[in-house]
Amino acid sequence: MYNRAAIIMMALHKLKDFCMKKLFKVAVATAMVSGVALLSGCTGQVYNQQKNCSYDYLFHPSVSISKVIGGCGPIDKLPQPQ
Repeated sequence: MYNRAAIIMMALHKLKDFCMKKLFKVAVATAMVSGVALLSGCTGQVYNQQKNCSYDYLFHPSVSISKVIGGCGPIDKLPQPQ
């Protein structure tokens, strides 16, 4: 017969294994969704009104690092992607 501490330790071990398996599955699913989005063409380019500067983006234009740091000037003057 097991004492209480042993039962608790076994339950925690099973819980840890369950959580690690779920975390691994979530990580794999996230990687697959990201890969499909990348390969399906969720990328683009947004030009400013003068067409002399552009932002490349992955997934969505507002996530572009160049746009966030203001590489082509003020963000509000950029046309919206179509």
